[in-house]
Amino acid sequence: MSRQRLRVRLHCVAILFLATNISHPQEWTRFRGPNGTGISDAKGIPTKFTEKDFNWKTPLPGMGHSQPVVWGDKVFVTSAPEDGSARSVICVGAKDGAILWKKSFPSKKYTTSHRNSMASSTPTVDADHVYAAFAHPGNLFIVALDHSGNEKWRQGVGAVAGRHGFGASPILFEDMIIVSNEHQRRGDEPEMSSALVALDRMTGDRKWRLPRKSAIQAYGTPCVFEFERGRPELLVTSSGHGVYSVEARTGKPLWTARVFKARSVSSPIVASGLVFGTNGSGPGGKYLVAVRPGGEGDVTDTHLLYEVKNAPYVPTPLAKDGRLYLWSDTGGIVTCIKAASGEEIWKGRVSGNYSGSPVWNEGRLFCISDDGEVAVVSAGDKFEVLARNPLGEPSRGTPAISGGRMYLRTYGHLISVGGRGAGETGSRGDGEQGRRAKDSSFSIPPGAQGARN
Repeated sequence: MSRQRLRVRLHCVAILFLATNISHPQEWTRFRGPNGTGISDAKGIPTKFTEKDFNWKTPLPGMGHSQPVVWGDKVFVTSAPEDGSARSVICVGAKDGAILWKKSFPSKKYTTSHRNSMASSTPTVDADHVYAAFAHPGNLFIVALDHSGNEKWRQGVGAVAGRHGFGASPILFEDMIIVSNEHQRRGDEPEMSSALVALDRMTGDRKWRLPRKSAIQAYGTPCVFEFERGRPELLVTSSGHGVYSVEARTGKPLWTARVFKARSVSSPIVASGLVFGTNGSGPGGKYLVAVRPGGEGDVTDTHLLYEVKNAPYVPTPLAKDGRLYLWSDTGGIVTCIKAASGEEIWKGRVSGNYSGSPVWNEGRLFCISDDGEVAVVSAGDKFEVLARNPLGEPSRGTPAISGGRMYLRTYGHLISVGGRGAGETGSRGDGEQGRRAKDSSFSIPPGAQGARN
């Protein structure tokens, strides 16, 4: 198949995927929105804003770095107290910022990186449930709650270990919840104790489990594309396997490009018929790879197209209109390249450090700095900083856009901006509504006590 035909097919399949799985106003139901692209076609999101422009600002119990997800008039986010004694799912009204309910269950603290938290995994949501992945010391569980906060099921998906903590996010595909749990091998644990796991979204029963090599803990969230007619592929990036693909419905391995030498934190994206992923470490050695999809088995020597040095480590790149936008962790360096070739179009410095990922809206890139400033950069033909909007509190989150509004998560607050002409403007969200949350506690899952991490 020619590259041009592959691009056309990929474009058509992407449109079909979004049309059949996302309907307005359910645009942002997982980490980075529609199939992990980070792209929103909403109108009316402001470039510049201050606190007086917020629709509302609601204090959240606990803290976390997870991204908000939205279904209709409800926003869902996870949090945890800094002592690690619980994990929570919080439901917030999209119109006025009122906390509608909070569900918590006891847990324990485990070791994390200073850039991570015990609520970094973004939940995913559909018409029936909100699904959250929570790590306890040594154990990972998926919890499904209905939109009123009632627990419908809870399922363990295996051990989890790593000195930087957990952070991968679950996704929905057809009737399944899928989560990547590639953790760090400890002691006498089996080499293949990590796994890619799919559960029935209504019951929590296991649909399939693909054992994975336990190497260095990975944090990427998969995406789904159909490169060949009738075969949806689940694309994953990890430290142990590089960039790889499995049949989404069965978990059968398809192809693997072992192109990573260090930790994989960001999530895979697709552009111009290629699959992209990044890896590296805190001190350096960060690079992006472009891999041609297809083939069988180990395709490392034949399918690696190019590499780009000094790529982001934590932020996931963004692809739009044949271009890749790379937003670096340190110094706020933003680079625009041609996806098909890796050729640089422009590069510039925004300043600041970043742990969240950029999103695209109306020709602009939005990304929140660790200091809590929303930097806005033009996604045009030259580098241009359009605005820096302070939120008043540190953040390691990623913006979410749904129903014509943008939701911004700081360490301790959830903020709504934009969309004032499309509906109610809401209220500040401070004060009494922050104390109205109904809270019910789960018992700690079996096996979570005393496990190591």
